[in-house]
Amino acid sequence: MFGVHCFSVLPASDGWFLPIHAQHKPQPSRMVEIAGVETEMIMKIERIVCLRNILVALLLGIALIGCKRRADHDPWVPQVNAEEYNPPTAPALNPAVEGAVRQKGDAIAAQAFGVLSSRLGKAIAEAGFTNAIQFCSVHGITITTSVGVTNEVVLRRVTHRPRNLENRADTNELAIIRKVEAELRKGATPKPVVSTHKPGYLTYYAPIVLNLPLCLSCHGQPGVDIHTNVLDEIKKADPADEATGFKLGDLRGLWSVDFKRADFRAK
Repeated sequence: MFGVHCFSVLPASDGWFLPIHAQHKPQPSRMVEIAGVETEMIMKIERIVCLRNILVALLLGIALIGCKRRADHDPWVPQVNAEEYNPPTAPALNPAVEGAVRQKGDAIAAQAFGVLSSRLGKAIAEAGFTNAIQFCSVHGITITTSVGVTNEVVLRRVTHRPRNLENRADTNELAIIRKVEAELRKGATPKPVVSTHKPGYLTYYAPIVLNLPLCLSCHGQPGVDIHTNVLDEIKKADPADEATGFKLGDLRGLWSVDFKRADFRAK
């Protein structure tokens, strides 16, 4: 039980308030009345204190239950089935920024194509298509990477049917590849796209379409377009090769250029 000290005050003749015991000595009957009132007040105070303690306990219990619920079922986190959940889409890209990314991406992809074509043509001229297979296996990624470094970007060639497994497209890139293939089947000319799926980057993708008969000498139909000695070299250089069986007009893959998003912020 909490100790409670209460006193009553009565107005003094000079206007000040004095404790009751400083006035006059009360009569016995008056003392009994006062004692009864004080006892009743103490009981009321005890009931109030008891109710307060109960209320505090209830509030504490609710708070603890709330904490557990927050941990198990945060109302700020979508509670949906994984199959039904669609992650938030990135905000629309500013048209001016997208145009700038396309322009720089076009230039870098053209530069890389020019370097690779020149070096590959030289390798074929020196020792035929078997030499071209060796050249691409050893130098293809290195040359592509170096062009990217020169332009301060990450440059790759990605594909759904790789020869070098390092060039295999990821899930987002495969979706773009399927879309481009659908456009090609309709007879359309697919255009480069700019993607925002990589945090902190803007990625330019440009289709690589097999338009030259020369390409089929290494990527066409085995035994028809690809000679046996070239096919043997492919199997030796890249045993897990998936990059044969193409026809003219097929999509070989995509140029992928990662630009830092910060480089395109409005000045």
